[in-house]
Amino acid sequence: DGAQAQTAVMYLPMGRRLLADAGAYETALLSGSVWHDEDNSGVFSFYADGIAALEVTLLRGGEAVAQTRTDEKGAYAFAGLAPGEYAVAVSLPDGMAFAREGGDSAISGRQRQTETVSLAMGERRTGLRIGAVYTAALEGYVRSESGGEGISDVLVTVLCEGETPVWLTDYLQEGGIAVLSGMH
Repeated sequence: DGAQAQTAVMYLPMGRRLLADAGAYETALLSGSVWHDEDNSGVFSFYADGIAALEVTLLRGGEAVAQTRTDEKGAYAFAGLAPGEYAVAVSLPDGMAFAREGGDSAISGRQRQTETVSLAMGERRTGLRIGAVYTAALEGYVRSESGGEGISDVLVTVLCEGETPVWLTDYLQEGGIAVLSGMH
């Protein structure tokens, strides 16, 4: 299975012969980086800063098979891999989200991991880039024109200039308090 470096112990009666196929393959490599998408365009720039110390998990068949952390430049690598299908997941800290969809980021929007990457024997797949942005929060009250208490059960939608809503709409809490977090 690629995880063991030796075969199982086999016992043979005296005078018998055994033909065993141990099989061997050249291992593969999967690497990339996590970068700060400052303008939230989803488009990678070679000038973008990498994000250090993020936990990166390698998945095979939906199960974690290896973990590492991004280095000071946001780079990560998984070496010594058996040929097969893999995906990468990144744990972002509170206050960050993946870059917007439609760009160069291998994880975007509300995805939790990359698409499956198929590695052949000896393949070196590099440049699996993942963009991340810092999120914002909006907090405030909705009051009637005459002032007084805040109004509750009002639908709030946050729009980005000239675009579709960038945040799921939310109803105000009792007293007209609005707390919307995770916007990017």
